Amino acid sequence: MIFKTLEEKCNYYRSLTDYKLLPNSYVVVMLDGRSFSKKIKNKFAKPFDEHFVCIMNKTAQYLCENISGCILAYTQSDEISLLIKDTNLTEPFFGNRLCKMQSIIASMAPSNFMQLMTLSKLEFKPSINIEETILNMNLYEFDCKVWNVPNSNEAFAWILWRQNDCIRNSKQQFCQAYASHKELIKKNTDEQVIFVKEKYGKDWNKIGDDLKFGRLICKEKQEFYDDERGISYERNHWICQSMVELNNINNRMDFLKII
Repeated sequence: MIFKTLEEKCNYYRSLTDYKLLPNSYVVVMLDGRSFSKKIKNKFAKPFDEHFVCIMNKTAQYLCENISGCILAYTQSDEISLLIKDTNLTEPFFGNRLCKMQSIIASMAPSNFMQLMTLSKLEFKPSINIEETILNMNLYEFDCKVWNVPNSNEAFAWILWRQNDCIRNSKQQFCQAYASHKELIKKNTDEQVIFVKEKYGKDWNKIGDDLKFGRLICKEKQEFYDDERGISYERNHWICQSMVELNNINNRMDFLKII
């Protein structure tokens, strides 16, 4: 191959792996905390830390607000799933260029997460040395995978699978906070829940739905009033709410209406 200029040659090589996802179709993004279990072990409340949950929720909301075409986010544990879709009337996020989407979203999540973690530390320990605290903080990274799914049913299937994982992890995390590894070994998660309730009086079924089934970040219409013009108008804003169990057929149908 003959190149007329150095620029043409360099751009050609760079473009060889510049893959693009299909337009006007669903895009799934999965962000997963890298080595989070080691970094947060013994540093957060057990079985669930409300501040960590809140930071994950806010990080997911930040991504929804800043990624064009984002329909919703689902978050549980140390992971966030995003659902994105462009239309014939909208431009896809970074032209659906895979390398751009993976790198940009993977950098957006930890930058916001670290900002929130820093603010959280300063809020609960206002007398600490700020510079020393920031320098000694763990650094948190997320890996990022992005791919197409053909329709809304397959997009739903992904969220359902992640919620099934959430339920299993939630039961394990809850039970491990009260019972020893030896006591729980060879028991499935449902058996662990029964054991912990009978022996320690702690009931997984009584914790909040957000900790059982994860959290959904979606758009909700909010009404505003313009005093100067004397008119009301609606705007969409992102809210975080507890998920319902998607294995229930009625919940499944309601969820599909969102996407």
